[in-house]
Amino acid sequence: PDDPALEEDLVAYFPAVLGERFPDAPGRHRLRREIIATYLANSMINRVGPTFVNTVRERTGDGADAITRAYIIARDVFDIRRLWRAVEVLDNRVPAAVQTAMLLALCQLIDDGISWMLDNRARPLDLASGVADHAAGIGELRDVLDEVSGDFVRGQIAARSAEWEAAGVPSALARDVAVAAPLARGCDVVALAAETGIPVGAVARTYFAVGDHFGIDRLCTAARSLPASSQWDTRAAENITQDITAHQHAITRSILATGEATSIEAWLSRRPGAAERTQRLLDDLAAMPHIDLAVLSVASSHFRALTEATSP
Repeated sequence: PDDPALEEDLVAYFPAVLGERFPDAPGRHRLRREIIATYLANSMINRVGPTFVNTVRERTGDGADAITRAYIIARDVFDIRRLWRAVEVLDNRVPAAVQTAMLLALCQLIDDGISWMLDNRARPLDLASGVADHAAGIGELRDVLDEVSGDFVRGQIAARSAEWEAAGVPSALARDVAVAAPLARGCDVVALAAETGIPVGAVARTYFAVGDHFGIDRLCTAARSLPASSQWDTRAAENITQDITAHQHAITRSILATGEATSIEAWLSRRPGAAERTQRLLDDLAAMPHIDLAVLSVASSHFRALTEATSP
């Protein structure tokens, strides 16, 4: 609660007119720490659910403080408060089911963002640098996502946007929420851009080309759709999704290191054995009407072998 980055949350607790007329007063409030803690706890419970902190703690071993920091960073990096407000003002203008679907898409985006921050950022998570390191790159990616994404992702964005627009959602907002699923992978793209010095758009083009070529986006979508009879089913699907996207990151990084932009074929030609086995898998996957956890596990092992193969 003492982090200067949370001053905006403190001011947001009070009626807007007080923040406008007395901008310095909230910071001197004797209950400022308690107000911030309550405000953030309410926000997390309302947005990602009352069991969320416990669920993440079981998966990662992190405490409530680290999880809350990851929530704040993800919320601000993806500019989700703006989108929440925009969806909520559609009350009585679009069907409630449409609003619910859009809010659930944003909930998944912030959930994925939290997981990425906890998996990839050093402890303790610093709010200011966490936002500063990713927000601009995510904004840049949001603007070019239609252009740089592969056919599968582009089709998903178009279908969702069209569905929500037909229900009365403004086109810009429909598109902003429709890109939530692929945008969740944006932190990977931004991190790779920072590591390699290559512009975000160029990294994203390679990253999503890899996802499209190896059917990774389809696999991740299938993993999220698997039926779950227990928390272990859910965690298994989450873990295999993280493994597969980690392979996408590794393959992209390796391709970028060659300086060959999106030349996946040239990269594969240097790993003929692993590439041939992976292509047979991809051919099998293309013919499968249903993908289960066993298939996902086998696919992940093939991608791992591909990333570990060395050039001759």
